[in-house]
Amino acid sequence: MERDELLEGLTTASSILSRIEQAEQRMVQDQIRIAAVQKQASKGFASWVVRHPIIWGIISALVTIALAEDTCSLIGIRTSDFFGEILTLIIVVGGTCLSCTTLRGLAKKSSERKMQKTAPECTALQQDIAQHSEYEQDLAAVFSRQISPWYPADYLTSEAANFFANAVSNGRADTVKEMVNLYEVTLHQQRMENLQQQQLNAQRMGNIINAVGHMNTANAVDRNTQAVREGNSRLGTISGQIGSVSGQLSGISGQLSGINRRLH
Repeated sequence: MERDELLEGLTTASSILSRIEQAEQRMVQDQIRIAAVQKQASKGFASWVVRHPIIWGIISALVTIALAEDTCSLIGIRTSDFFGEILTLIIVVGGTCLSCTTLRGLAKKSSERKMQKTAPECTALQQDIAQHSEYEQDLAAVFSRQISPWYPADYLTSEAANFFANAVSNGRADTVKEMVNLYEVTLHQQRMENLQQQQLNAQRMGNIINAVGHMNTANAVDRNTQAVREGNSRLGTISGQIGSVSGQLSGISGQLSGINRRLH
């Protein structure tokens, strides 16, 4: 393949691969948007009731128990009596079932209405996904017919195609083999530079940690030294006080000795 023909093919490959990547990115964004819209529509009390029927059943049972007690008191029947227990049981079971069934039906209808409101947006997004998918397939077919027979299969990215086109355009490579080898060398250099940068960052972090550790150690030593000095100063003060007391005791002892001699 001639250099000009190779450069033209690489330019076409770069354009096709770039548009394929853009279409894939657009489809991913649409799918994320659909999930967000559906999640937002599923929020609310109605959806909570649908997802937690047991909890709502317990709440309904407690409410119907209170209602049963009020009903028995109104008609003058004690709940501890046989008929009162039967009536309470009927009211609790019937009221709980009716409440759960009715509210669950209303909750489903509410959720369905919310989903219907979001349906046009979701439908539009799905149509957009289908259009971009078809567009991507058309581009892939063109690439398969025109580029795939000679283009290296392990480098199907717009970044690699751009590198190949620049290498051929700048005279750094004249064949497919040369441009692939140059790309691999460049990738290896980038990996080594990234590794060296990571090592430098780790070393810097280690130096910072060591410096902080030495600073903490120095501060601890200073604090200990200051504490020893303060302790020695206190001991000196106490020693002086003891000496003063000893002198006073000696004076008192001399006075007692003089008094004793006078007495004798």
